[in-house]
Amino acid sequence: MKNYSSENIGYLLNKASRSLKWQLNKSLEKYNITSSQWSVLKDLSFLTEENRLQEATPAAIANRLNMDRATMSGIINRLAKSGWIIAETNPEDKRSQIINLTDKSIKILSELEALSDEILIHALKEFKFDEIDTLKGFLIRIIDNLS
Repeated sequence: MKNYSSENIGYLLNKASRSLKWQLNKSLEKYNITSSQWSVLKDLSFLTEENRLQEATPAAIANRLNMDRATMSGIINRLAKSGWIIAETNPEDKRSQIINLTDKSIKILSELEALSDEILIHALKEFKFDEIDTLKGFLIRIIDNLS
């Protein structure tokens, strides 16, 4: 193990995040999707029919995932082209789209979730359950402080 004790905490958080993302991207290659595309699919999987018209727009997804709209537009275009999602005109606002998962993506969500979980399990393999809970609490506080 490398000695990171003198490193800046921001650097360490960034390095941990990038390492997780790199590993996830490697694992997702066989599905021809990226971790950013996976985050959009996962985000859409949480939506219910009741909140779909307001929450499944590219702007709402970009906001939840802290991405700019141009980046989100590119991700949505690539996912639609590959058949993972379908973009339909929003009946409440013709200038907007509603993004929906396709059967192709719905069928594979649990497999992608398991793959993502495996990477996290590996990353946290020497952590005790209470340490993981503490880490989650700290990360949530950081996110809340910056929101």
